Amino acid sequence: MSKKYSFVGDTTYSLLLYLLYSSDEMLHNTTYYVGSNLSPCKLEPKIVMPPLKSYSNSDRIKYRLKCLKYRVSLRKSNIFAQDHLFFSAPLIDNLQYTVLEDCPNFFSVLYSHVPKEPSFTPSLGAYVYNFKVGRIFNRYGGYNPWCKKRIVTTDSDRKLFEKLKLTSEQISLENLWRTSSEFKQKYIKNVYALHNLEHLSSKRIVLFSQPLIEDAHLKTEEFLAIYQPYIDKFGAENILVKLHPRDKFDYKKYFPGITTLQTKAPQQLLSAMGIKFNIAITVCSSAVSSMDKDCKIVWIGAEIDDRIVKAYGHVKSPSHY
Repeated sequence: MSKKYSFVGDTTYSLLLYLLYSSDEMLHNTTYYVGSNLSPCKLEPKIVMPPLKSYSNSDRIKYRLKCLKYRVSLRKSNIFAQDHLFFSAPLIDNLQYTVLEDCPNFFSVLYSHVPKEPSFTPSLGAYVYNFKVGRIFNRYGGYNPWCKKRIVTTDSDRKLFEKLKLTSEQISLENLWRTSSEFKQKYIKNVYALHNLEHLSSKRIVLFSQPLIEDAHLKTEEFLAIYQPYIDKFGAENILVKLHPRDKFDYKKYFPGITTLQTKAPQQLLSAMGIKFNIAITVCSSAVSSMDKDCKIVWIGAEIDDRIVKAYGHVKSPSHY
């Protein structure tokens, strides 16, 4: 009987890590447990986890009970997961798993403000709490005894886990794409609906958008003020906006002549496929860390607005990685 695998996640980047890390056999035998962000992706079999109504005790317990029906399947599979999502802990609980990074240098940023692993004192209250939320709740980032491996892409994260004496594996997305079978490459392109990308070859400047209005609650005029100087400098007709999946801003309305790319495929995949740019502009998106070394990075920085810092933290530019 073939081994079974489970992916638990809800970002296109972590999904890409799993797809590239997987063998062809793994892809044939994976069940995907995803949130609303990945629900449009072409994944089969796919289980879209419902939203959590509230963080009340009763709703958490109801949600945990709903997750129990997947317990048998998960127990019999090798689990690869983002472990900080609202449905991760109820699904995984105390099962062994491999954690996937959420973006490059995710763990270095996360561990800079994560407290020591929470202690557990046996008591009725503690057992009830663990049943309610799942045992890896507040022990995310692989910071618990049930995580057997951490998949990373950067030296800084690998060195972090070496220092902490925790098992990790550093991978190269470009190398994994280059050595992927024709089946796997076709499978990944189909997942992200990546077809007819020839029109990108004429663009040499890419702007990585972020959902600043949604996450940092910027007003439209404040949002425009951030990007307008760069649109004016380079020319809208020369720029491709790689849209963040949650960014709903209408760039074509406010920047006539600009081109937008509406795909859930992370830039890291486009880079691995050989789609290159000369200049990359961003406020603080980690996507620029995947750019070719000859690409000039225009890093605006989260510090341009305190609300962006509050939403994303003090994100370091790639030169500081």
